[in-house]
Amino acid sequence: MKPDFKRILAYITLAILFSCSEDIPDMVELRPLVPVSQDDAAGNWKNVMGIDYLSQLEMPVPENTDSEAYGAELERLVAITKERTSAQEERITYWSAGGVIRWNRILRDLVSKYNVAPAVGAAPEPQRPFTNPPFAA
Repeated sequence: MKPDFKRILAYITLAILFSCSEDIPDMVELRPLVPVSQDDAAGNWKNVMGIDYLSQLEMPVPENTDSEAYGAELERLVAITKERTSAQEERITYWSAGGVIRWNRILRDLVSKYNVAPAVGAAPEPQRPFTNPPFAA
């Protein structure tokens, strides 16, 4: 049986013309997070890393605030801040909405774009697409 290339080409053309061409909808623009208050008791938080950070992690003693090294470091930080470009400012504003939220949004966009199954070897189910937020999150 000889394949009918014209018919195959017509099917491929129709599939391309009528395939899904919708873009991922834009989401609401998120504003930078603003802390409600300073956590003055942050030094008393319970350690969840499972290590004794006071003995296993060595931290250098900070310089006195009136030392020359502290002043030089502070001046360098101020200079770096003043040298920022508008593109860097935009990136800072973008990520200020929260890293977890931003990475979640990026991954959800990738899942919806490529329809990747959440588990290796899992077959897509049309009734439960993987772009559904519970699967993508």
